[in-house]
Amino acid sequence: MVQGLTVWNGESRIVLGIDVGATQSAVAFCWLYKGSVANVHRVSNWPGQDDQRGEPKIPTQIYYNRFGEAVKIGAETSTDDALDSAEMEGWFLARYFKLRLHPTNGRTHNLAMELEYLPTGITIMQIYVDFLRYLLRHTKEYFESHILQGQSEWSRYSPAMDVVIAHPNGWGVKEQDFLRRAAVTAGYVTPQNALSQIKFVSEADASVHFCIFHMDVDSKMNVSFYLTTLALILMVFAKCGAVFVVCDAGGATVNTTVYAVKAKTPLQLEKKSTSLYTGRRHLRRPRSGTLHSSILNSSPYARGRNQHSRDGGSATV
Repeated sequence: MVQGLTVWNGESRIVLGIDVGATQSAVAFCWLYKGSVANVHRVSNWPGQDDQRGEPKIPTQIYYNRFGEAVKIGAETSTDDALDSAEMEGWFLARYFKLRLHPTNGRTHNLAMELEYLPTGITIMQIYVDFLRYLLRHTKEYFESHILQGQSEWSRYSPAMDVVIAHPNGWGVKEQDFLRRAAVTAGYVTPQNALSQIKFVSEADASVHFCIFHMDVDSKMNVSFYLTTLALILMVFAKCGAVFVVCDAGGATVNTTVYAVKAKTPLQLEKKSTSLYTGRRHLRRPRSGTLHSSILNSSPYARGRNQHSRDGGSATV
């Protein structure tokens, strides 16, 4: 749990943060009720994990049986029982499916990427829905067991909760619309409230916001080295006109974003450029007919939306 210093005086609400990565995924939430100090809880103790570890991250992968049913998800896929059953019963492991959504444009560079097959008869949308539904189900269980009167509070406030989904730099309206539709189908929000309750943040922007938060908050959280370094750079060297680069080297992708400091108080950053690289690591088996643009065709959620585009923009923190 990460504790902040700000007292919440607004209406009670739940804010849910989701990061579905190419190889690892995680969920965090903030339970805001009037007069409370804002606390961020990272969801842990996922099914299939060692009870003593309780890691907040889980593998982004699903085992499907021969009937197209999701039988093991996340950390469950790495257990000895799951591996034995997969071999004996012919289960199919769906992984690295996030890479099928990467847009093909000047800011996304494909380094000879070869995608794995999808399970027969299973679409990328169904995989996302199954995975997001699993994240929601365990998050609900974690909330109810770690928050005072958690069951009643979740029942009362989860229908109106804010859902923030992180995505790679370079993803735009089409990819956001796909994620929004998947979240709606998975039961996070109703179709009528999808535009107002589901929000998006690029992974680089999320890292910068995280560092800014930890400049002023004395947290006992173990912050990784690169985030700590970025926080120090922003705190000591940030001045109007300064330029810095955020590089996030993940399991299958590398994100780089260039920022310029437009103002220091309050801190205002302008995104100068962004690039997303995908490579061969962990990928195999080329397949004809990869993800078609029809999957990401516009829907009612995409029409008329003034979403931020891949061209970047300025944001005041």
